[in-house]
Amino acid sequence: MAEERLDEPWRPAFKTGQIFFGRPLECCDCLIWELRASGAMIELHPEAMPPHTLRLISIALLLNQPCEVVGRDGRRIELRFSSGLDRLLLGAR
Repeated sequence: MAEERLDEPWRPAFKTGQIFFGRPLECCDCLIWELRASGAMIELHPEAMPPHTLRLISIALLLNQPCEVVGRDGRRIELRFSSGLDRLLLGAR
C-alpha cells in the first residue's frame, strides 16, 4: 500500500479546511497543501496534536473524509483517507 501511494502524484490544493476528532468533538483549522486520490498533506498550528484517526473537511475542495495520520514532519501531516469501517470508529453518520 505504501508503494502505491508513492507512485500516486500529488496535486496542489492550497485551501483551508478543518479536522474533527475526539469525544466530545474537537475541531482544528488546517491548510491543505496537496491532495492525492488516497490522501492529503495538511499543515496545522504548531501546538496542535491530532490523534491517529480524524475527519478532514474542506468546503472549498468539496472534501469530507475520514483519515489516518501516516506521517508527520513538523507542522505538516500526511493523511491517508480511510475506509467505511473507519468511519464507524470515528462516529460519522
